[in-house]
Amino acid sequence: MNQEVASGLKTGMGIMASLMKGILVLMVVLLTIAVGMLSFAWYIFGGGRLRWFAAWRQVAPRYRAVVDSKWWMPRMRFAWRGESTSLQSVRRMEGTSMSGTLLESIAPESTERISMYSLNWPGFSGTIALGEPAKTGFESRFVLRGTSPKSAPLDSNALSEHVRWQISEFADWSGKSCLHIELAPRRIRIWLSGQMKSAEELDDFLRLGLRIVDQLRTARTEGLDFVNENQATILNDVVCPICTALMEGRTVICIRCKTPHCRDCWEYNGKCGMFACTESRFSVVGKR
Repeated sequence: MNQEVASGLKTGMGIMASLMKGILVLMVVLLTIAVGMLSFAWYIFGGGRLRWFAAWRQVAPRYRAVVDSKWWMPRMRFAWRGESTSLQSVRRMEGTSMSGTLLESIAPESTERISMYSLNWPGFSGTIALGEPAKTGFESRFVLRGTSPKSAPLDSNALSEHVRWQISEFADWSGKSCLHIELAPRRIRIWLSGQMKSAEELDDFLRLGLRIVDQLRTARTEGLDFVNENQATILNDVVCPICTALMEGRTVICIRCKTPHCRDCWEYNGKCGMFACTESRFSVVGKR
């Protein structure tokens, strides 16, 4: 009888030990899951990432933009000159393993296929082959292709002088970052290596990048023929955004968005008349 009791107690103790072991294993599993979820939440919503998204939201009102996320990376969507436009951080830029920032805009009038790469883009080299003349200016910094890095090179004159100058200004600002600009049917894309995490650099990226977008659209839609960084020749049927009348007399150009205004209208308004621009400085066109 005592043996049966002892055997029962032993069996019960074994069951209790197994149960306790199972509970401990379950607790370890749950604790591991909780730590994983907390780590994931900190990655998504942690201080650095919150500051990153906050910088994007700080700039968004200037462009009347909506900030959301795509694959937990910040994205800004807005209309620029009436066309759908977006800016987003990407983990990998097209054809590379580099993270970067992509500005993309609809260009209804665009029919060309041109890709421009900085020479430090992966796959390109700035070296000069034996017997090849040294390149200068725009061609010493960028290469033009038809549709991809493997396409035949194009002459830099495929882009207007002012577009080349605008791209060079963007590259000067971005320093050693890799740059790729694509003009495709109905679409313009600008890739830049590195992610914009401060409001100041994000605002500069948009300001300079949207100038390039404007210039790639301008030849067909705006009636402006830019001749250098400070002046522009106004063609027919250009309307002042303040008085909405055809441009006559003294004319100025907003240095930020490059929109022409009647000088009297600008001086009365005190700033650019384009929505969300708010620039107060201008360049004078023609005689002062």
